[in-house]
Amino acid sequence: MEVKREHIDKVLDLAKLSFLFAKTNRSTFHEDGERAESDTDHTFMLSLVACSIADTFYKDTLDLGLVSQFALIHDLVEAYALDTDTFLNNDKKAQIEKHKKEAKALERIGKEFNQEYSWAYKKIVEYETQSSKEARFVKFVDKFLPEITNIFNNFAYIKSVNADKEKFYSFYKEKFERLKEKNIHEFPELIAIHEGISNRMYNLYEKAFKKMI
Repeated sequence: MEVKREHIDKVLDLAKLSFLFAKTNRSTFHEDGERAESDTDHTFMLSLVACSIADTFYKDTLDLGLVSQFALIHDLVEAYALDTDTFLNNDKKAQIEKHKKEAKALERIGKEFNQEYSWAYKKIVEYETQSSKEARFVKFVDKFLPEITNIFNNFAYIKSVNADKEKFYSFYKEKFERLKEKNIHEFPELIAIHEGISNRMYNLYEKAFKKMI
């Protein structure tokens, strides 16, 4: 296959997209409780955690290469759509709006790169369909990373939005039960890990909450 000028131009455009992605901040924080977690911070954490868990518990049933690829691109649309704070925007209307923004961003990525480099677009579409076990695995791991950031930054985000105890517990417990019901047969070990992390978070929260009141 001949390397054309467009292939070189689009490598530069992919690099520019990665810079834009790196400048996209999430609502969560680093350990200092002040610096926002970027999408690249989050993506690396997901890739490291997901691949490590997959290798230990699911190496006979998951393609580790696919797990890594899905982790890498799972939030790439946010370079254009930006991150949505699902803790504060968790109702049906907000979810519909989130999907609309991300669908538009995905369409843009397809238009910009599909002719020369279609890998990213195709992998995002594959991830969004959740048709493979690897895609479902990565999405599950992705869902409990905010609990981990809460542990390390001493609930900086929860404090920043003045969430009360009822809101805190209802959001995270409902999320866990929803994921458990959906994944109990496919990823029982992952559920146990999620539950263990959640319990550590709750224990730390109780100590932090006493200082907040």
